[in-house]
Amino acid sequence: MDLDKYSNCSFIFLVDNLRVGGIQRLLLDECYWLIEKGFATTIVTFSERVELDEIIKLDREFPYVKDLDVQFAGTRKVKQIQFISNLLKSRNQSRTIVSHTTSGAFVGRIANLLSRKPVLISLYIHQVLTLSDRKQRIKRMVQALFAHHLYVSSMQFKLSWDEEIKRSRVWKRIFTKEIHFDRMGVYLPRLQWQGWKKEIPCISDVPHLVFMSRITTWKGFSNFVSICENNLGNNRHAIVITMRKALLSI
Repeated sequence: MDLDKYSNCSFIFLVDNLRVGGIQRLLLDECYWLIEKGFATTIVTFSERVELDEIIKLDREFPYVKDLDVQFAGTRKVKQIQFISNLLKSRNQSRTIVSHTTSGAFVGRIANLLSRKPVLISLYIHQVLTLSDRKQRIKRMVQALFAHHLYVSSMQFKLSWDEEIKRSRVWKRIFTKEIHFDRMGVYLPRLQWQGWKKEIPCISDVPHLVFMSRITTWKGFSNFVSICENNLGNNRHAIVITMRKALLSI
């Protein structure tokens, strides 16, 4: 990232909610890195406040948590647009909107027009299109068109979107935006703060099978265990990375 290009810029992050999940984990790590570099960040969630299941609670003792500015815009689109428009008008410095939900690209662009402020909108896509029904796929693709730049954190996401566009003559004409691959990183100081020690889970140079998600069946953990049972040994190890820390596994 060219920091000089954004020297007079503050960031607004849009997300559906702050429940414990992979998207939210990536979002917070983004914010921690920007805070470390001295940038102003605001997280706007498209939900009401839900304190029982917030990912921020996992990091509550991490030093940069106190610098997070979290706002709740509610679930109604009109309220979300008004909220973000007012936020854009509140400061003279330029703004960059980073949306982790496709609806955020649409809401952010309408709010941008109402505020009459220069805004750059980047959308991160975190799901393959085949997981949505036809109506939902069309909705998500239309919403994505309102962003200035499109990114995916997995090549599989990009392939599914590219395939959907290729199958339709109409989408080929309409969806001309390029989708960029950006493997979003982990904010290493957070892992080190949580007590993760590289020399413990990776004590040798042998290949590792990695499972990085919540340990649940619907996330495929049972399949991961099955694969490990047949493939681990002295020449291949496995590691499970949960929300809190990295654990030597199986």
